[in-house]
Amino acid sequence: MKKLKKNPAESYLRKSHQIKSIRNYWVFPALSLLSLYAILFYRDFPSVLFGLFVCMRVIFTRQRVIIGYSFFVVLLGAALFVWQGKDLLISIQQANSVHETRVEVNPNICQINGQFLRFTGQDLQTSELKLYDYLLESQEEKEWWQSQSKHVILAVTGTEELPDTVRNLNGFDQRKYLAEKNIYKIVKVESMKVIEEIIPRHPVKMLEFFRRKFALYTTQTFPKFISLYIKSLFLGIKDTGFRQEKVVFEDLGMLYFFSISGMHIFSFVTVFRYIFRRFDVTLETIFWLELLFLFFIYIFAGRSISVLRAVLAIAIQRSSQRFRWHLSALDVWSLTLLATLCFSPSAVFSIGDNFPLVCLCVLFTFSLILNYFQFYGSRS
Repeated sequence: MKKLKKNPAESYLRKSHQIKSIRNYWVFPALSLLSLYAILFYRDFPSVLFGLFVCMRVIFTRQRVIIGYSFFVVLLGAALFVWQGKDLLISIQQANSVHETRVEVNPNICQINGQFLRFTGQDLQTSELKLYDYLLESQEEKEWWQSQSKHVILAVTGTEELPDTVRNLNGFDQRKYLAEKNIYKIVKVESMKVIEEIIPRHPVKMLEFFRRKFALYTTQTFPKFISLYIKSLFLGIKDTGFRQEKVVFEDLGMLYFFSISGMHIFSFVTVFRYIFRRFDVTLETIFWLELLFLFFIYIFAGRSISVLRAVLAIAIQRSSQRFRWHLSALDVWSLTLLATLCFSPSAVFSIGDNFPLVCLCVLFTFSLILNYFQFYGSRS
């Protein structure tokens, strides 16, 4: 009896079981990019070991789509790192110089400790963010800075320095900490003069202006601790008062945890959505209103990495529901991680992100071991 010929294409698909979409597998490109940045930033054995585990896990999927996407994301991440490193090298080469320049200062990020003023400003000549240290000369000058809500243009004369690195075992690495905020220079201000006070017209700067107004209002209106709660837990302002009363905040338990993790953003959006649903607003309209609300709350809550992560996660989740992408919870987490790595690669490795990332690393390590035994068990 003559054997029926099998279709080669059907036979190949039956053997390989190649997937046609990256959906439900975005975690592999995300972890690939994460392992690349971990190796580039830390340059230690655990990071290399983590990278090897991720590489083996991606290869063991034996799926061309997953391997291709992961390889493309790693190449893109490496190119981004080289581009950012070139800007950093130019910034370092131009440090240690006395110069005069004009600086735009956002009063939201000014810190006053006694007679010492520290603020982050944008150099209008180079568009770089720099950290400025200045010794206030009088009580009137101190009170002026404390009550300031408008953006200020300053004429600054000072000496540029590079932030300190780790000087002893387990010491504080100021250079790494500031690099997470895209700041690579500290300017010791010798003299400065206010040139202009401006009310910003840019939407982001306008929201920052109203945020500062609201922070000043809470300071002047509410009792000390209530004011600190509002400013730190909802506006993301960690000033001198917050550091002095940090123990009180830690006693808040879950409320404090929600704040540093960004989970309070989910609560705000849930309440926002519930209110509009009560007024019978359509889901399509609510979706676009939620995106606007997320943009507003990201600026108003201080633009921290935890807030960014929460905003991106909600936006991706809502977009998946709106456009029927059918993304899983792991896909949403993975795409959030990818987007966060693109916005601020070094900030992802802060303390608040390490725990969930380590948990996922352990999960995939056990998954790799189980797949290994299943693969060789099926062959024997």
